[in-house]
Amino acid sequence: MTSVPVNTPLITDEDKQSVMDALNSNWISSSSPAIEEFEQAWASYCGRKFGIAVANGTAALELSVRALDIGPGDEVIIPNFTIISCASAVLLTGATPVIVDVKLEDMCIDVSKVEAAITAKTKAIMAVHIYGYAADMKAILDLARKYNLKVIEDAAEMHGGELEIETNSWKRAGSFGDISTFSFFVNKLISTGEGGMLLTDDLETANRLKLLRNLGFTTPRYLHSIQGFNYRMTGLQASLGVSQVSRMSKILQIKSNLYEKYMLGLSGLEKYIKLPIYPSWVKSSYWVFPIIVNEESDRDELVQYLNENGIETRNFFISMSEQPYLKGKFKEVGGLKNSQKLSKCGLYIPSGLGLFGTDQDIVINKVKSYFIDRHNI
Repeated sequence: MTSVPVNTPLITDEDKQSVMDALNSNWISSSSPAIEEFEQAWASYCGRKFGIAVANGTAALELSVRALDIGPGDEVIIPNFTIISCASAVLLTGATPVIVDVKLEDMCIDVSKVEAAITAKTKAIMAVHIYGYAADMKAILDLARKYNLKVIEDAAEMHGGELEIETNSWKRAGSFGDISTFSFFVNKLISTGEGGMLLTDDLETANRLKLLRNLGFTTPRYLHSIQGFNYRMTGLQASLGVSQVSRMSKILQIKSNLYEKYMLGLSGLEKYIKLPIYPSWVKSSYWVFPIIVNEESDRDELVQYLNENGIETRNFFISMSEQPYLKGKFKEVGGLKNSQKLSKCGLYIPSGLGLFGTDQDIVINKVKSYFIDRHNI
């Protein structure tokens, strides 16, 4: 029986009241004024002009590809180590995902390998921030300019994180590229249960995204000039999101405190696990606490041990090259050994906003106990 879930959300009284206000007003559909309020609040927080709220992060990724007029015959470069949504978003438009490896030190797309993957068919690069690490957006944007490519920034796991683009010049994750995407799943720093959003600085792109998410409704209402999709967010979800945006600084502080406590508590185990250490040019969101078990140790045994002690964990993503669903549907460029190692050796431990200090102590003690017992340290 799980006593320490891998993620526990933190829903405050203010969040509950915001949803109750929406219920009492009867504004609960996608026509709710809370939708636009949430869009504007999150876009402003991330330094963007326009926000387009949608049903989930996967829908956001798909619409980002569609809005950039990418389709059959086109290619989109994505990292091999990511969630299946990234590849699916490309495939759903008829385009082909081209996968490249990631770097072990930050789990994000290896920009040094991206250029070799660019062909005459390449239309975009999808940069994905992973587990609180950040993709090198400056280098990716430089490549995109060189080859006239679009950039989609998947910031689903980097709410509130920042990147240093020039010396002492910082920009929030989600403020880069032609379109950026977010997920507001229950385990994210901003959570609406399900939900997502696209951000852009281009008015034409924003208007196209609004059409795509809403069945292509124009005037008159039931006349459709493009294929659209019902990817709308509800007013209830938006009401919950608005309340959380206003306290992002507190949310980030909670995450930072969890990270610091884990780093202190698990110090001394570096011989057996790689702890998350972020480069100086990244202010992490500390979304989760990811660890990589050395090959000499067995990730699955650690997971089983923690599970037997009531501690839930999550294994890392299985890389795109190992997905049965994608067999024969993608191109790969260069070796993929880093992605495959991460998939085999990585996991993250409980690190939700609602994780109590006593529960975190239990996790630390059990992780340490596993290695002490196994290696007699």
